[in-house]
Amino acid sequence: MRHRIAVLALAATTGLLAGSAAMAQDLPYRITDVLVGSMLPQDIIRAAVPFDGRYDELSADQKATLARDYENLPPGDEPPFPQYGLRHMLKPVVRFADTWSPVGPLIASVAVDSQGHASDVTVYKSPDPQLTRLVAAALQFEPFKPGMCHGQPCKMSYVLRLYFPERGGQPVQTAGYTDGSQDNYNFLHH
Repeated sequence: MRHRIAVLALAATTGLLAGSAAMAQDLPYRITDVLVGSMLPQDIIRAAVPFDGRYDELSADQKATLARDYENLPPGDEPPFPQYGLRHMLKPVVRFADTWSPVGPLIASVAVDSQGHASDVTVYKSPDPQLTRLVAAALQFEPFKPGMCHGQPCKMSYVLRLYFPERGGQPVQTAGYTDGSQDNYNFLHH
């Protein structure tokens, strides 16, 4: 059984463009960093589901939020999801966003086969051409938990919706050695 992706250009971006109050409700999870001249962390990326955690660790409400991007998804069926969670897939995207500060929504999808292998990435909306290429590569090479149709793994597209808010100031530049094993970004939820 095939599931169609909902009309993304209108449905997904309407909530993003409706204002900051609606955005805060639609995209409650965020990655933040401290900027020069401010003691307060500022958002780098916002999303509708947590960045940390695999699909089986999401709450029923978070799974329902993912399912909203799919038309006619029967109860019990599941969309694909990054096997190691969003944080794993988005590490290079976070670094890019922290450095270059793109502003606006990003909406993309990737076809995921019944084995969890990705192919055919489509980016519907992006605030930056370099970010588009980076996200397409991240989606293409990420292993996924395959979609489930009637209890069986099936081919289905995964929809990624992110928002890059406008930030003031410049990112804090840290001096010294880092092996890259520990990111200093905060993954928050209100």
